[in-house]
This record gives sequence, structure tokens and C-alpha cells, in this order.
Amino acid sequence: MKLSKIFETLAASEVFTYEMADEGGDILPRYRRRITTLINSGLSDLYQRFSIKEGVLDLGVTEDVQHYVLSADVLEVLRMTTPEGKVYNLNSVTSSLTPTTGPYGNVSPHSSNPSLCHASYNELFFSHVPCAGVYRIVYKGDATHISLDDIDTIDPKTVEIPLPLTYLNALCYYVAAKVYNPAGAESVARSMFHEGNNWRSMYEEECNRLKANLAGAKSFNEVSNFTRGGWV
Repeated sequence: MKLSKIFETLAASEVFTYEMADEGGDILPRYRRRITTLINSGLSDLYQRFSIKEGVLDLGVTEDVQHYVLSADVLEVLRMTTPEGKVYNLNSVTSSLTPTTGPYGNVSPHSSNPSLCHASYNELFFSHVPCAGVYRIVYKGDATHISLDDIDTIDPKTVEIPLPLTYLNALCYYVAAKVYNPAGAESVARSMFHEGNNWRSMYEEECNRLKANLAGAKSFNEVSNFTRGGWV
């Protein structure tokens, strides 16, 4: 998806009721930096909520090193394959690890696994390493942000946005919620109404709709034992 697509969608919709765009549907240069910054913020939020990008890295593990810090692009470690071919699901949904102290403290109670814990979202700690070698790590990756260099003059049709078109509405709602959020609104009572509340609610509703659709598509593609046995 191109940056021009987001600009055109924002300019053509009811999101911008005041003059932030020209008649051709392009964001005016003086607003581009602010809007692009909000788009980057929206990308980060969507990438945290959804598994939009999965990355793979090979981690060299040695017996004398227990603590490993992964790249800053890692939002969450999903799976790990040992040199022996054993696969461990480490994400919060399917992990069999039991929580210990700390917000990311997941330590396995099984002696057969490498006694691994998450020191943080992108750190791994081995209490002991049963098999040294190269471990294959599958992780949920962070968004690649749009560069703000020359954003006032660059052609938005040449800027690629790392986001599927499915998430366009959600991204636009996020930007609108930030644009219409008045200065100091975060310090007033929660009951105080402003236009940003509407767009924030629409953003949350769109995210819930996307999650429901994605969950439905996943369950539709899954084949259970009952289906394989001809019971369903």
C-alpha cells in the first residue's frame, strides 16, 4: 500500500472536515509531517495488536552464554526450534510454560526442555543449555516506519507502507482519533466528550471486527480430528 492511498482516503472522507488537504486529495505540505508521524504511531499499534509480520532469525546458542538479546524488531517470540528439531511454542496463546515472577516471567517446569524464560519481550534466558548450536527463532515483527526526511516534498506515490489494505480503515480511524484529540484532553475527566472519542471508538470497533474475521478464517481452515474422521 502506498502512502498516497492513505492520504487520499483521509482527504476524501469525513475524517478531515477542515482544510488539511488540497482539492486534488493530497495532504498539504505543512501538515504532512504531523500526519505521517501519526500514521507511524498507528502502524506500531496495529503491529502490536495483530500478527501482521513474522520474522525468522538464527540464534547461535553456546553452553557458556545464558542470556541473549534479540533485535529491536522483535515484538514477541512465537516459536523456537532447537538444533535437534524440537519445536517450542513460546507465545502467550499456545505456550505451555508456567508464569513466574515478573511481567514476562515464563519458565518451563519440564526438565526435558531447555529451561527457557523470557527476560523481556525480546530477551531469552537459558538456565541450562541441553544442546548448543543454532536455534531458529520465529517472532512477531514490528512495523517499518515511514521516514520523515523530505516528507514535505516527496511524492507519496513512491512511499510504500508495510500494511495490508485490510487495515486501511483502522489506520485512518487511529489517525483521526489523534487529530481530533484536543490538547490537554488526557488530563480531563473521562466523562468529558470530544470528537476524538468517536474516532477512537470506531478504531476499537474496527480492530475487534478484524480480530473476529481473522479468527473465523483461521478456524475455517483448521481441520479437526472429528472432521478427518468423518464425524462433521
